[in-house]
Amino acid sequence: MSGTGYISELRKTLLLATPIMAGHLSQMILGFVDTLMIGRVGVVPLAGAAFSNAVSNILFIGGIGLLTAVSVFVSHAYGAGDRKEAGQVLRRGLIIALSCGILIFGLIRGSFPFLHMLGQPEDVIEAAKPYLFYIGLSIPVALTNICFKNFSEAQNAPWPGFWTGLGAVFLNIFLNWVLIYGNLGMPAMGLEGAGIATLISRFANLFFLVAWLKRDARCRESWPMEWFGSLAWKPVLGMLRLGFPVALQLIMEIGAFGACTLLMGWIGVIEIAAHHIAITYAATTFMIPLGISLAVAIRVGHVIGGGEPHRARTIGFGSIGFGVLLSGVFATFFIVLNVTLVGFFTKDPATVAVASVLIIIAGFFQLFDGVQVLSAGALRGCKDVKVPTYIIFMAYWVIGIPVGSLLAFPMDFGATGIWIGLASGLGAAAIGLLARFALITRGSHMA
Repeated sequence: MSGTGYISELRKTLLLATPIMAGHLSQMILGFVDTLMIGRVGVVPLAGAAFSNAVSNILFIGGIGLLTAVSVFVSHAYGAGDRKEAGQVLRRGLIIALSCGILIFGLIRGSFPFLHMLGQPEDVIEAAKPYLFYIGLSIPVALTNICFKNFSEAQNAPWPGFWTGLGAVFLNIFLNWVLIYGNLGMPAMGLEGAGIATLISRFANLFFLVAWLKRDARCRESWPMEWFGSLAWKPVLGMLRLGFPVALQLIMEIGAFGACTLLMGWIGVIEIAAHHIAITYAATTFMIPLGISLAVAIRVGHVIGGGEPHRARTIGFGSIGFGVLLSGVFATFFIVLNVTLVGFFTKDPATVAVASVLIIIAGFFQLFDGVQVLSAGALRGCKDVKVPTYIIFMAYWVIGIPVGSLLAFPMDFGATGIWIGLASGLGAAAIGLLARFALITRGSHMA
């Protein structure tokens, strides 16, 4: 494949990735605004929101992982020109989304009597319960929305999900203003009001997305004519066999970063604050390669479904190469402006001293993070998920966390040691996943 071929494929991938990236960034902005608005009510509500998100997010992320199967299977059907099958995948995905969402809500609600066992202050737990209830209730709605969004994006229709999601962000902010603070004649509900605002916004997002997709020309041919008729269960199990390993991958990755936060707590308050600052920057820039990786998975699915598997290698390696260049730009930005970036969050000298070092390490692991997420996306497009799950487990839990713990405590590197461990885990994941993609796409049939 010539350089022109790589550029052509990359251009198509970026056109698909742009609204996906923008959508993820808008959700991060919403999380930031939510934190600001809840924080104005008081420290306890803010702690309650953080605790609630810690409880619900890992389950929610698992549900998102399951639903990646919708994107992969629809992209293969779309590439093969089988629009009817794409609609059947949507129906199966909705069963998975609703079943998983209801199960997650049940687990969250059932956990209430046991929340005190997690070692949080009693006033934080009591503040969290109403908010956590509404967040849990909104998860089936959110997963259903993600199912429709994956369905449309896999058919080269990413903008409906972006615009309806952006509208939901602004609606959520407005409802926060009304319900948290008691404006427009409503009672001030504090943290509980934020939960209700999230629930209403997610319902609105789903309603407008479905209404849009039903009329969208790109999705009309694949829109199911019958929603409640008989459905073959064997393909549902096939989707779960692909989605479950992806869910495990995401949970292991989120769990590793959560474990690092816990380890920081064993060192001190300054280290926790510094870790939070550095991870905020790293997570924000990560949204760009993440969006590209989702587009890569879709495009790889298109060409394999369309009987052109040789293009999968070009799409994957072209996007990975672009990701390395982009991550290099972010890395330079972090390394050169580390102290300035920390200064936007705090002027405390001790926190600045620790966080500025962590920002430099974050700059280096940007390169690894970009390669691993893009390689993982390309592999999902190939429906290769089992071996990557083992690679991710080894990278984070056999290399990353143990190395970080060893450096932080016996060797007394502190917070820096934990982040070096993170970087080593990401590096191992990048090498393993890239090698796996190179392996499964080599040969005459994929060259």
